[in-house]
Amino acid sequence: ALNDVQRVTFSEWFRLLSDKTQVHGLSGLTITRSRLTHSLEVARIAESIGRAVVHGLPGNDPELIDDVGATLHAAALLHDIGNPPFGHGGEDDVSRFFRHHPQGKSLIATLPPEWRAQFRHFEGNAQALRYALHLGGWNDSGSMGLTSATISAFCKYPWSADPMVALDADKCKYGISVNDLTAYADIAEDCGTASDGQNRWKR
Repeated sequence: ALNDVQRVTFSEWFRLLSDKTQVHGLSGLTITRSRLTHSLEVARIAESIGRAVVHGLPGNDPELIDDVGATLHAAALLHDIGNPPFGHGGEDDVSRFFRHHPQGKSLIATLPPEWRAQFRHFEGNAQALRYALHLGGWNDSGSMGLTSATISAFCKYPWSADPMVALDADKCKYGISVNDLTAYADIAEDCGTASDGQNRWKR
């Protein structure tokens, strides 16, 4: 799991978070916090909580403490990697384009319902999984080569977009793109994550 921390940290996609603003400083302050600084802070807190929880378990296994801490550290580093510019506002803008703009609607008109749902409700969490599995690494597949434990820990919404919900809902939270369902099913099996058999897994 410690290698996962390094793989994410040195990924180009992770470094690009420095260009995405998280919070503008208060009046008189010169520091603007980016998604990068935010992710680094969250990762340190996640690691500390994970280590503290395992430390309190019977047996107090130092190797398990390190492993859980590193896994949560890596998962937290990943948590914003799929966010578009302007964060949730950017998600809303992409979604509105495909839901309401004639050109956006025509671009997805011939796609299956589950694919249309993804465009009509763009979700940075599913995009983050896509980066981890296909776009963020250096090997031929583009994968970061992360452990199943890290990916499972970071996937906040382990299900795909529901086409029926996405037709009219303002928000449709999901964490797995349709084309990543098979890969996530393998990860879930590795981790013993329960499924309802309908492309939904328990957190």
